[in-house]
Amino acid sequence: MKRHATNDHLSSSLTDLMTSLMVIFILLLVAKLNNQATGTGRSIDYVMTQLETTQLFKEGETIRKDGDVIVIVVPQQLMSFKQATAEHGGADLSPQGRAYLHENVPRLANVLCGAAVRKRIDTIVVEGHSDKTGWGSGDARTDQEENLKLSQRRSMAVVSESMNILGDSRGCFLDLLSATGRGDAHPIDAVNLSSPENRRVEFRIRVRPDAALSLADAVNGGVQK
Repeated sequence: MKRHATNDHLSSSLTDLMTSLMVIFILLLVAKLNNQATGTGRSIDYVMTQLETTQLFKEGETIRKDGDVIVIVVPQQLMSFKQATAEHGGADLSPQGRAYLHENVPRLANVLCGAAVRKRIDTIVVEGHSDKTGWGSGDARTDQEENLKLSQRRSMAVVSESMNILGDSRGCFLDLLSATGRGDAHPIDAVNLSSPENRRVEFRIRVRPDAALSLADAVNGGVQK
């Protein structure tokens, strides 16, 4: 009977210990996540300030935060893709679109590839978007797939042209930059899905939390400009 009571006491003590360790683990995890979120916020604010003080993208573009991502939305009228047909937007950059990129991409690269900002940047994704206009197939899935392909071609056109434009910053951008298409899945104008406003390109700049900066410096031996 005494042995049984001892075993019960030991089992209860172990349960209490495990419960206490679990509580401590959860508290530490919450504190870490809070610190990381605060650090990410500081990094995003810093990068946003650098973009705003250099007065980049002031021709009708919008810039906003989306979690740990800074989103620069470039509308169709500025990028100006050539029209493939009278009804559908193309994916080839027009002279106006090329001129826009030639003016703005080097300025963006100078900001993002500067030493203080570069170590705060994880990735830059160029996203292409289309409106909901169909392709005359009579099948919604086919139209959706065609719009996805169109948005992918648009994003690749921007990335390819950007690589041709850049000089000394080309290596930095090449390390950071990628392209993807989202089709008609993320409209800005959700009321009129065929609105030209939904045809756009977005630069999505993912920012690292401050906590990752010292680690990145240690691993890479310091971030080069």
